[in-house]
Amino acid sequence: ESQPEPEPEPEPELRTRTLTPNPKTEPEPEPEPEPEPEPEPDTEP
Repeated sequence: ESQPEPEPEPEPELRTRTLTPNPKTEPEPEPEPEPEPEPEPDTEP
């Protein structure tokens, strides 16, 4: 019985993945921009 190879430990490159995007991984989807609030109509008294 051959045991499955253990997963390799994460490389140190993963630490900088937050600073530099890794081309191997898909980029995280950008959060949708919040809709601008509708301007209240100027009602002159």
